[in-house]
Amino acid sequence: MNLLIIVGIFVAALAVLLVFVGKDVFVSSGLDDPALSAVAACINACKSSKLDLSDGPCLLDPIEGTDWVCDVSHFPREDSDNIPANQCGTFQNGPSAHFVEVNPNCELIKSG
Repeated sequence: MNLLIIVGIFVAALAVLLVFVGKDVFVSSGLDDPALSAVAACINACKSSKLDLSDGPCLLDPIEGTDWVCDVSHFPREDSDNIPANQCGTFQNGPSAHFVEVNPNCELIKSG
């Protein structure tokens, strides 16, 4: 199996556990890293957002204290996901180098 797919599945599984079990388990077990923290921050921001998520807005640009952004997209992508106003500018134009993408139901699509 492709290593990228395995890593993606692992990150997605950890993100799901993070949502249901809580971040403290990962921190105490030494599994906390910037990617997991970014995924957790993005999912939390999505769940607590008062915005209409159906247009796929950028929620955190950047995620505080990181070089990650949090973007809402559809899976599969829709036209609204390609509108620059709905995308995170610091990922498109710098300096953010990483992203977390969730769907309007606050479920992880991908991160990188």
